[in-house]
Amino acid sequence: NRRTVTLGDNGPSIEFVRVPAPNGEQLWVGTTETTQKVWKHVLGELPPMEHQGDDLPVSNMTNDAIAERGGFLRKLSSKFDVNCRLPTTEEWRFFAGAGESAGYCFGDEQAESYLGDFANYKTGGSNGKPEPVGKRLPNLWGLYDVHGNVRERCSLVDGKTDVLGGSHLSDVEECRIDRSSDIWGSGLLPDIGFRLVAQRLPDN
Repeated sequence: NRRTVTLGDNGPSIEFVRVPAPNGEQLWVGTTETTQKVWKHVLGELPPMEHQGDDLPVSNMTNDAIAERGGFLRKLSSKFDVNCRLPTTEEWRFFAGAGESAGYCFGDEQAESYLGDFANYKTGGSNGKPEPVGKRLPNLWGLYDVHGNVRERCSLVDGKTDVLGGSHLSDVEECRIDRSSDIWGSGLLPDIGFRLVAQRLPDN
């Protein structure tokens, strides 16, 4: 139940895993946060970021840069026939917790002892920097970095977007699945990225 999509003949790839959705259907979800090399391959240039590297998560972009005309999602579809969107808040919480309601994907017991195995976060050795995606343990559904590295945008509702999961600047409590903040307008912040949900993948 995994699909790897390569963007063009020699482009970077995106891995998706099929997981249950809250409504009982199935979702194809990116196993990692969207990387800088994928963003640059689709749009040609990166947002302004202090920490750059092909396998680091892309961050510090506006909602418009992701979802509006000429943005990442439109170009990903038109250039590579990969039709994606941002997850809803409900979907994100469901797949981040692998269908469970605990605050962390590994359960709520001894969170500080185990969180560093799953997340790059402020008091877990991040040194205030993001790291290459997929370096820590995944949750039970094979999704990496749901608690750390960068916080993740969800779909826009009434002019604002929920931001979930922790980041390299977050403490233990801020990494909980049930914690969120919302941002308005451009929302340019260095620790916010996003994860893809595929609506259509190209034929093999």
